[in-house]
Amino acid sequence: MSARDSDPALAAPPRDLHAAFSWFDPNVKVDSHAMFVSRTHNILRGVALILEIIHSNKLDIETDSDRLLDTREIEDLTLFATESARMLHEQAGSEIVRINNAKKEGGV
Repeated sequence: MSARDSDPALAAPPRDLHAAFSWFDPNVKVDSHAMFVSRTHNILRGVALILEIIHSNKLDIETDSDRLLDTREIEDLTLFATESARMLHEQAGSEIVRINNAKKEGGV
């Protein structure tokens, strides 16, 4: 008899650590445009959250409250927000090209 057989915790099947998630109703056909909209929604919410944290930290500095972030952390978050916006800009450009090409080929 192995340890796996004698210990119920080891015998249990592993649980997923991540549950699939979608903003869309299961009955909606999700195409590349829908995925872009969903990705835009998520990325921009993250950028907004980063900017809110940085702004809150700035207010803490001005009021001599305890700071949430140090200078390096502010820099890292600012760069992360900038790169996120740049990535979204590039993806939007690709989506524009895709839509224009589909139109030329008789699609969209």
